[in-house]
Amino acid sequence: MKEILLWKGFHGDLPLSQSIGRALEGEFLLILCPTILPDFDFLDALPSGPIRCIGEGWEEGMQEALAARARARSSFDAFPAPPCLGLFTSGSTGRPRLILYSRENLLSSLEAVYSLFDHKKIDSIFVYPQPFHIFGLALGYIAAQIYGWRLITVPGKYSQNFHRAWLNARSPGLLTLATPTHMADLLGIVRAEKIPPQPTYSAILGGASVERKLWLALRDELGIEAPSIGYGASEASPGVTHLAPGIEPRKDGEIGKPLPHLVVGLEKGAGIRIQGPSLCLAIVENGRAEFPNSYLIPDLVSDAGDGTFIFTGRANLILNRGGVKQSLEEIETALLNNFSARSICVALEHPRLGEELGIVLDNPDLTREQVRAFLRTKFGSSFEDLTILKLPSLPLNASLKLDRVAALSLFKVARY
Repeated sequence: MKEILLWKGFHGDLPLSQSIGRALEGEFLLILCPTILPDFDFLDALPSGPIRCIGEGWEEGMQEALAARARARSSFDAFPAPPCLGLFTSGSTGRPRLILYSRENLLSSLEAVYSLFDHKKIDSIFVYPQPFHIFGLALGYIAAQIYGWRLITVPGKYSQNFHRAWLNARSPGLLTLATPTHMADLLGIVRAEKIPPQPTYSAILGGASVERKLWLALRDELGIEAPSIGYGASEASPGVTHLAPGIEPRKDGEIGKPLPHLVVGLEKGAGIRIQGPSLCLAIVENGRAEFPNSYLIPDLVSDAGDGTFIFTGRANLILNRGGVKQSLEEIETALLNNFSARSICVALEHPRLGEELGIVLDNPDLTREQVRAFLRTKFGSSFEDLTILKLPSLPLNASLKLDRVAALSLFKVARY
């Protein structure tokens, strides 16, 4: 009967790294929770054992309520291997799902990704993504322990403090983990303040499509010697493909070649299917655990012809305007790059086209006509009935990622 620890918090929780290490050694099952959980039905699908809440942000009385639930629930121990760590997918298009990992899942992925790097050049790792995302947890927190690198994080939610800390932490042996958004924000500060580049070894850009010009800016303006681009999923623990350090992308969305520990196949119009040792141990949804032998990631990925993969968006995030299909994420990226405007794009029902574009913007000065003119030039579509909602900040879900469900509901409210 293994203890189950539920953790909530952000970077800066000092006991967290120790807890992750102990979980990897099999002492307990550690689940890293988002800031808000809609329910705790996932507990019914976990192996039996007492439950304890750690970290911060738990409601008063939650520890006692979950302990009572642990005593009342039925035992479920039919796992093919002991899970050691778990976290939730972002739930950006629906309800969060719990992903559970074995030690083999996590270490096989780490070995595959970091075999591409020169370990002699790394002595520290700066981690932008929070530990309740697999990007930050596996490639950051766990990698620092396994390889003996100094872990550098900034307490609390993402803010400008992260960039100031990165600028102070720059050294030749630094490896940076970040999303394109993190690096775009950092570049904004560096350019505005004319901060000269200082050399660091490498970076892994992940979590979203990467433009070629961003990769070049990391190298030329930030002084990162050998940037790299990673592509993966929570279910893959997380690495699936990687554009190796220092290899310049030839075009936007390039994500490199499949990592050798996985069997990777493209299914046209559906996604990318993976099998192998880093495929997660279990997926828990609606109170039930499934143990996948393969998993289909619903992303639009193509082969450039030489084994290099190109990512263009998620298969379930497509706008279909009268038969013309466009990636909503690609439109969001274009708006960010051209106007420095963050957005959430959604597909709205339309009586003639079937679907039309709706955009939630955080830029109050950008007009509808400016956006329409840009999109017409960029994508060749007129977007006659484009609808734009402007907010001071974009809606986020419990995992602090863009909440597309909430964004879509805003348009429904606006129509009444």
